[in-house]
Amino acid sequence: MIAFSLLKKIVELFVYLGMGFAITKLGILKPKDSLPLSKVCVYLIIPCSILNSFQVELTSDILQGMGVVFGVAVVAHIVFILLADLFGHFIHADVIERASIIYSNCGNLIIPIVASVLGDEWVIYISAYITVFNILFWTHGKRMFSRGEKLRVKDILTNTNLISIFVGMLMLATGIQFSGIPKAVVGDMAAMIGPVSMMITGVILGGMDIKKLFSYRRSPVIVCLRMLLCPAVVLALMIVFRLEYIIPDGHRILMIPLLCAAAPTASLVNQCAVLYGFDEEYAGVLNMLTTLCCIVTMPVFVWVFDMIGHG
Repeated sequence: MIAFSLLKKIVELFVYLGMGFAITKLGILKPKDSLPLSKVCVYLIIPCSILNSFQVELTSDILQGMGVVFGVAVVAHIVFILLADLFGHFIHADVIERASIIYSNCGNLIIPIVASVLGDEWVIYISAYITVFNILFWTHGKRMFSRGEKLRVKDILTNTNLISIFVGMLMLATGIQFSGIPKAVVGDMAAMIGPVSMMITGVILGGMDIKKLFSYRRSPVIVCLRMLLCPAVVLALMIVFRLEYIIPDGHRILMIPLLCAAAPTASLVNQCAVLYGFDEEYAGVLNMLTTLCCIVTMPVFVWVFDMIGHG
């Protein structure tokens, strides 16, 4: 079930990528048009996606589950950063490669999979993981892309994505939810994250020579680190510390951060490469390769976790 849903969603994402690729090759868009598209995604679509993930009713069981997922997400990202620094030192990895190892596509790919396989009520646990992801990406990650520029408190407090997290958490804690037109608008905008993100990647790839796909010699190493080593470490930690036994429905809940950890490289890496003037073609290549790879790797990790949990 989950393998089929995963495959179906990845095929959908590649169709969106193909659309962006096609309209670029046809001359309707140019590679430089990925910049305004990236701005729309980063400053409008992603904040709505964050707010939408908090639109649930909070209970004690949900709060406990979110706390565990939040903790796993923190540990996972610390591990990813350490792995990126360790292996990055040996292969002299650049910013795009390090960011591609650390940050996964835990939103626009995982949300639809969890909703279709486990049910909409389980999406709330993704928000705990996404909260950690966004806080780190827009602090640690942004500092990477801004070439080590010192973060200012003003930059953090005025970041639209971090503001969305704080507002979403406040709404969750107080029980306030969108209704009527605001609910429809936020939901519709959130639903655009997958198609728009992948079309941006398609636009970037449409402007490059296909031969360059095979010219990035370190890309297989980065793909292996992101798609194999990172989720393997998270899976091992879950098994060793027997986390699924400390909360109700622990097996299903912990499958969610495992999926997030095993997801391909974040589309935000592509968009920030465009915004900050890095090699967006290479970022697009890594995004496409890891997305293609996850057709096999994600179901395998879930299967192993499922077998151990019921063993």
